[in-house]
Amino acid sequence: MSFAAKLDSYCKALDCTSKVVAAQCGLSPSTLSRYLNGNRVPNANSENIDKLADGLAALSRKSGMSEPLDAVQVRTALAAEIVGTQMVGMDFHMRLDALMSLIGVRNADIAEVTGTDPSYVSRIRRGQRTPSNLPSFAANSAHVAAHFCIERNMLEDLGGLVGMPDIIEGYPEWNPNEESNIAEIIEVWLMGSQIVQADMAKLDELLTWLDEEDFSSWLSKSNAELDETPEQPDPIARFYYGVDGMRSAEIDFLNMAFTTRSRNLWLSTDAPLMTIPPGPQFSKRYRRALVKLLETGCRIKVLHAVEQPLEETIQSLYQWVPLYITGQVDPYYLRGVNNRLFFHMNYVSDSCALSSEAVIDHEEDGRYYFTTRPKDVEYYQRKIGFILEKASTLFEIYRSCDPGQQEAFEKAEAKRRAIGRGYQMSESLFNNLEITVYPGDCTVIMLPCGSATVHFVLRHPKLNYIISHMK
Repeated sequence: MSFAAKLDSYCKALDCTSKVVAAQCGLSPSTLSRYLNGNRVPNANSENIDKLADGLAALSRKSGMSEPLDAVQVRTALAAEIVGTQMVGMDFHMRLDALMSLIGVRNADIAEVTGTDPSYVSRIRRGQRTPSNLPSFAANSAHVAAHFCIERNMLEDLGGLVGMPDIIEGYPEWNPNEESNIAEIIEVWLMGSQIVQADMAKLDELLTWLDEEDFSSWLSKSNAELDETPEQPDPIARFYYGVDGMRSAEIDFLNMAFTTRSRNLWLSTDAPLMTIPPGPQFSKRYRRALVKLLETGCRIKVLHAVEQPLEETIQSLYQWVPLYITGQVDPYYLRGVNNRLFFHMNYVSDSCALSSEAVIDHEEDGRYYFTTRPKDVEYYQRKIGFILEKASTLFEIYRSCDPGQQEAFEKAEAKRRAIGRGYQMSESLFNNLEITVYPGDCTVIMLPCGSATVHFVLRHPKLNYIISHMK
């Protein structure tokens, strides 16, 4: 529950208008309105929290509630919601101002590429305004800063600002690709302030789960030999409609891939899990179907939509991490792609394909196309290939039980350590996990699985940033 929702629940329980609540709490109606709308959140230790707690408790006594509110409990409850949404590190406007001041970027430079006014950029730098589309504003600002940073030979200065002192070693000379890489580093640093304490708590829960679960049985779910090539069913093509139809289509796709003993599977979807939650029964059926495919030796390439809210990414990882451990799943993500309009589904195997035609928040009116027609499948295989060409590796996965994998990991690890930027997280946090953080580069997670060890090298900048700020 957010601070706004918690405050609103108290107001509704008291059955008082916001004007009455504001007067009792000694706040202006506009201030209370901004709190209730979620447009403003007071500091957890501010005087306004005390005013709200005392005022709500007083109103509960006046209203004759059978169990009047306790001011201390109200204050604790409200403050707890605020702590969960506090930013990590400097706010966005402070980072933007520090970056522009360091490199000498003018307000007019940012205004030109963001389609705004220099005075508006100035107000953002002072914290008086927040961009309506913050990710887009940050991305455009990062590209401007990267250009001037390289042009003015200030990579070393930038490295000191963003906590990557060795950045100049990776990008000694200018070219378009490297400017793009510098821009990505800046963008992640700018948006780092949008990571909240609640995000870190959720990631900590995931790591704790990894530390405590026994995944050793998943090491054997791989490379089964096929006795014969199954007969291919007659080609089919059909449409499904709505969310229920989409779920049916996903299961039909996986079952067809299993029936035809597909050796390759490509899965890409940006389904918004929070608006169309899959439900426990579907999740179990989906997971069982994937496990069956892995047991036949199928190789899966999955494209994760990590630009969605972190909660969705973590929810997805609970399902996928055990599958990663088989060594048959290759996870990817698309850099900087944050789709807010269309819902895309691209599922492809050797024998069938599934795609979507839907608008986000209107999936119930969406149409989903499932086909086994060879020409269709060939088309969708080419399409997913083009998508993967633009994708980046989310995890590199090394299993010590596979020939050559341990040596490959140690060789890569030695190269990372030679840079001299890695540090281990406190051993007191976990009993089994060993986590090494390379700020601005990657995070290495060593997970014991029985007699073997699985090494996950996490490449996604935002997740690496969060882990680097965990204690």
